[in-house]
Amino acid sequence: MSYVVLWRKNARDELTNLWLDSPDRNDITSATAKIDTLLADSPLYEGYPLRSSVHRRLSVPPLGVLYEVIEDDKRVIVLAVFEMT
Repeated sequence: MSYVVLWRKNARDELTNLWLDSPDRNDITSATAKIDTLLADSPLYEGYPLRSSVHRRLSVPPLGVLYEVIEDDKRVIVLAVFEMT
């Protein structure tokens, strides 16, 4: 079953900044698309758990995201995005 993937404003803003500052914007765009696909398909089986099984971290170089899964609503909230070094 598919999930709706929502990005918090601060995560969208940070993603925009990473994209603008990147020497290879295609890498950022590709990683973002892959993150959206993975989280929409099976968010509880991607990445690894943090505080609980629904609070998770996923890495798709050059990006990483922190996200929360709301199973009852079939939603995934991207809480933060960061550049992997």
